[in-house]
Amino acid sequence: MPYKTGLNAESHIIIPLFILILFLLLNCSEDNSPTNIIPDPVQPIDYFVDAVTGSNSNDGSEQAPFRTISHALSVAVASDSIKVQPGIYNVALGEVFPLRIPDSVTLIGDEDNRGTGSDSTVIVGIGAVSSPYFATVVGGDGAALSGFLILTQSVDPFRYSLYCKDVDFTIFKNKISSLWGGIYMEGNVSCQIKDNYLTVTNYGVWCNSSDGTIIRDNQFKSGALLYCYHGDVSVINNSFSGGAARAILVQYDSPLIDSNIFTGMFSTAAVSVLSSSTPKLRRNTFNLAANPCLIIKDAAAPDIGTSVDAGLNVFAGTSGLAIRHQSSATVYAIGNTWYTNPPVCEADIVVTGDGSVVWGMNPGDNCAAPETGEFEADANTVALWHFNEGSGTITADSSDNGYDATLGQGGANEPSWDPIGRFAYGLAFDAAGDEFVLAGSGIGDFSSNQLTIEMWIKTSSAPEYVHLFRSDDICALEMNFQTINFSVGDGSGTNWQSLSALIIPNLNDGNWHYIACTFNGTTLNIFVDGTNRNVDLNAAITMAAPGNYYIGGYPGENYFTGIIDEVRLSKIARSSTEISDYYNLAQGQR
Repeated sequence: MPYKTGLNAESHIIIPLFILILFLLLNCSEDNSPTNIIPDPVQPIDYFVDAVTGSNSNDGSEQAPFRTISHALSVAVASDSIKVQPGIYNVALGEVFPLRIPDSVTLIGDEDNRGTGSDSTVIVGIGAVSSPYFATVVGGDGAALSGFLILTQSVDPFRYSLYCKDVDFTIFKNKISSLWGGIYMEGNVSCQIKDNYLTVTNYGVWCNSSDGTIIRDNQFKSGALLYCYHGDVSVINNSFSGGAARAILVQYDSPLIDSNIFTGMFSTAAVSVLSSSTPKLRRNTFNLAANPCLIIKDAAAPDIGTSVDAGLNVFAGTSGLAIRHQSSATVYAIGNTWYTNPPVCEADIVVTGDGSVVWGMNPGDNCAAPETGEFEADANTVALWHFNEGSGTITADSSDNGYDATLGQGGANEPSWDPIGRFAYGLAFDAAGDEFVLAGSGIGDFSSNQLTIEMWIKTSSAPEYVHLFRSDDICALEMNFQTINFSVGDGSGTNWQSLSALIIPNLNDGNWHYIACTFNGTTLNIFVDGTNRNVDLNAAITMAAPGNYYIGGYPGENYFTGIIDEVRLSKIARSSTEISDYYNLAQGQR
């Protein structure tokens, strides 16, 4: 018979279960806690700052805020936020500048009002970043700044409200007010600059950075310039109001300029495209009081619209010049709206370089530089000033004699460059500023006892005895109300031969007029717009050696108000045929 153990069926279950429990107990740690549980991640902290009620000895909670932003930044780590209450945060409060926002930390003020609510949230101060730069705030990688009025009150160069280097930094809903610069970016930067209000004296935003930065929905006021020095940045849906030389200056690379609005008055152009840059312009609207919407220089070649990707830019709100093209490139500007449709060459589009502007898809839909109407230097030219520099205080002599002239004298009395001269740039004179151009003493050999003075003028004033051109007591070209006076002297100051011509229709009609005066030793002639207006056949005199030459005014006497372009001084009396032919040629160029 089978062997009996005396154990029932339940015993076969209980014994193995007991062994299993004993095994588990032996393999537990002494504190009976598991060894492989992952700890909870550190939770982001919201710190609070209040300039009025806070203390840096508090814990930074909403009930016990810190006093300074600097202290909050010193304890915040990645993913933390710092919420700042209205107040003035400056050195007097205890702030240390520049404020450096750690990586991935968000600094938040009054977003709804850009820091300018009934009680402002203001950051005021500046500190050294790295030579030569100073800044109010320095952004960290992945950090964000929003809701502040940032005041940077230094007029010294390289002083910026915000500084970003090699970071991805978000700047959102702030008002940035600076006496020098707003935002400076350099290095491997990918910033988001959105919905800010910039009132800056010089550079609103300076981009010296790699690709990826987006500048969107901002308002650039009071001359705040967007300088795209390097980087394929995107400039989208911003508004730019006049008050400076330019709204946007593109130096290199290929930024996108899309859906922006330009209004007011820019003394050079709304957008300047320089060097070898190739920006893309789409859907922008230009409503300018005067001066070009776009100026193109050097070897720049912007894309303003192609046959497969229309520009859709609107130049119709600007009655003046839309594009001034001075570079050597072929520029495409297809699919845009012009003040005159189709655009008129030498009115809507002016080309003065070797390039051209293609504005349509049909043969002949382009503008190129016409045969020049500027004066040319020849063997009889003593000095020729085109006034085409557009900047600086020196205007070059385009003859072979090197008689460069200076605008004003020692930083004073300087006329200003006007981008819409008779052919390219001209010089704008304001009588209230006693403005003139000075060429040094002893210019030219006039031993032939002959002389021609030529220039283009444009004015709406009727001045009393202003000097358009004078060489001390040697020669003078004056405008007296509607009369042109031309005089040649022997240097004594008392012995002159003079001729006058009353000009009808008026010279002060706001249009360009060509003035030429000649002396051949015995005869004086006055020509206006290619026509001889008066002659004196009995004007014999021996000219003295030349002295200083003045254009636009003579110190101690009355000054011209208007624009002067193209001044040529010759040592012969140019013929009436040459003067008439030149005027007819020039009229075909405008």
